Amino acid sequence: MKAVAAVAEILKREGTTFLIGYPVNPIIEAAAQADIRTIIVRQERTGLHMADAVSRISSGQKIGVFTMQQGPGSENAFGGVAQAYREFLDLLVVDRRDAKAAEELRKTGLRVHCANTIMSTADEKIDLARQILSQVESPTSNENAAHAGSDLS
Repeated sequence: MKAVAAVAEILKREGTTFLIGYPVNPIIEAAAQADIRTIIVRQERTGLHMADAVSRISSGQKIGVFTMQQGPGSENAFGGVAQAYREFLDLLVVDRRDAKAAEELRKTGLRVHCANTIMSTADEKIDLARQILSQVESPTSNENAAHAGSDLS
């Protein structure tokens, strides 16, 4: 079984009845093959807001699911992700490669921590967990958070 088919199967088992997406993403096709209705949107933020609305309207009984294309789709989705994330916690961790988007995310009021999120060893995973916990346990202002973790390798 391919990874996208496994993701679609997990979504199906978790009760997902539809997936909102912006093409091109292989999960959209896999979801359709798993008999999950696909709803295609014209812009990533719209899709994110739709998925967010599903969760809010159902009081969390249904989880809105959204997928987008890699690269520019991820950048277009940052605002919606930040808004939804802020409902949970005011700290968002982004990969160093996406640090350019950090300033825009900070404008939403989120504290943003840039770190290496592509890890291959347990020590790297532990280090990231420690960084996140230190940010959550001792919050800093957005100005201080702007530089937190920016020099990580």
